[in-house]
Amino acid sequence: MPSRSPWRDGTGDEREGSLAGGYRLSRVDEGLNGHGGVDDSLLDTVDLGTDPFLAVLPRRSPYTESGRVTLREVEQMGLIGEHHGSAQRYIDDALHQHGIAPRYVYRTNDNGAMRAMVRSGLGAAMMPQLAIASHDPDVVILPTTPAIAPRFIVLALPRKPLRTPAAEWFAEIAREVCAERLGPARGSG
Repeated sequence: MPSRSPWRDGTGDEREGSLAGGYRLSRVDEGLNGHGGVDDSLLDTVDLGTDPFLAVLPRRSPYTESGRVTLREVEQMGLIGEHHGSAQRYIDDALHQHGIAPRYVYRTNDNGAMRAMVRSGLGAAMMPQLAIASHDPDVVILPTTPAIAPRFIVLALPRKPLRTPAAEWFAEIAREVCAERLGPARGSG
């Protein structure tokens, strides 16, 4: 059996057998990482873009006309967030760094359910841009002041010649979608 190596996800976690380990065990052909850190000699990485964290508010929010909302104002509406995981930990850590103790009124790992709870007026959500459906007329998406540092979306692929045609095709689609939905990749600004 091939040896597993830890994958560093940029948050300080090292998870045995995650992305690189899955590749080595032939469980994955490619993987996305939202924190920009993949360190493995068998993988190539492609920076896909910068993914800012934005506030998702109900359309009837008093902040919709201002074009911006403070992190404190978002928290005071009651937060809708994910169950504990790396993206949620990143958001919570950023809020704590700005002196805000997050108060969650609802948690789910379903992006559509998060938007539905915001739409109903239960609270507000902080979400990465890539997870937000911008076509929802009943929510408003605003940048925050101060901003939460963006995450960097990176695609990890097996090095050639081990890369499959399906992985190449997936990478091309990921590049196109991310070019439309995200800010520029690191180093391309």
